[in-house]
Amino acid sequence: MIVLADEYEKNVLPKLEAVTDEYKLKQGEYYQNGQLFHGQHLHGIKEVTHCSEKGIVANVDSAPPPSAWMKQPIRSNWLTDPLVLDSAFQMMILWSFEQDGVGSLPTAIARYRQFKRNYPKDGVKVIAGVKEHTDHRANASIEFLNNKGELIALMEGYECVRDKSLKEAFYKNNIQEIID
Repeated sequence: MIVLADEYEKNVLPKLEAVTDEYKLKQGEYYQNGQLFHGQHLHGIKEVTHCSEKGIVANVDSAPPPSAWMKQPIRSNWLTDPLVLDSAFQMMILWSFEQDGVGSLPTAIARYRQFKRNYPKDGVKVIAGVKEHTDHRANASIEFLNNKGELIALMEGYECVRDKSLKEAFYKNNIQEIID
C-alpha cells in the first residue's frame, strides 16, 4: 500500500447528504437477528447511530493486531484496517435491510484512498453516503474518520448487489453458527 499523502485536499471529499434518521435496532441486535452473518471476530460495528435513504453512520472497532488473527504475520501492524473495511460493508447490508428488507453483498470498489499512515487503534466513525440505488444494486461513497473528525480514508464507487434471496441465506448461515 502506498499512502498518497499525510493530508488530503478538502475538495476530494464527496458532498454527502446529511444522514439524520436515528437507527431503530439496538446495539449489536443486527448480529443476532440474521441480518449479518459474520462470526464473532468480525463483529466490528459498535453502534449504528443514523440510517436513512441517504446512507448510514456507525462507530466501528479497529482490528486487533495481525498476530491475533495469524500465526506468523508478515507485519506487526495493519496498513489498512481489515475490520474497519469489513464493518463498512456490513453497514451497507444493514442499510439495505433498513430501506427495503433485502440483503446485499459488495461487488466492486472503484477507488480507495488512504490519507493517514495508520488507522487509530480506538476505532473510527464510518459514513456511507448512498449515491444511487435500485431494487438490485446500490452505489455509495464511504468516509472513514478518526475521533477528531479527520479523514483517514475514502472509498469511492462502492457497489453492492441487493437481493431478497440473500435474507434467507444470511439467516441460515447465522442459525448454522448457533447450532455448531
